[in-house]
Amino acid sequence: MLTLIGSSIIPAIGISSIWLIGYGRWRRTGWYLGLLNQIIWIVYASLTAQYGFIVGALIAGSGHVNALRRQEERPSDDGLLAACEAYIALSTLSDPGEFLRGLDAVDAQIRAAVANARAARAQQCARSGG
Repeated sequence: MLTLIGSSIIPAIGISSIWLIGYGRWRRTGWYLGLLNQIIWIVYASLTAQYGFIVGALIAGSGHVNALRRQEERPSDDGLLAACEAYIALSTLSDPGEFLRGLDAVDAQIRAAVANARAARAQQCARSGG
């Protein structure tokens, strides 16, 4: 049973966490799943007396914790996402005047989202001293 866990289940959890990290909305879940996977590696290593896995899991786990901290500090992409959704909605309009007015509104949303992201980045740099 331990061989099955070590050779297939634990790596499958690790691959799943990497896959989730690649998707914006599930990124945080992926980091938490990866951190949980490192805990499972430590338990597995202890049960099978393969202590080298513990060192690797501690290193990888510290990377997950660091990434989670940085994730909390990142500005949200919600403003840009809203602008993209508004632009897609504009593509269904047939009146050119209405389309252009909507395009101006989308442009304003994008500019505001970029300004907010820049302000958040400046605050982050000020806090970190860089």
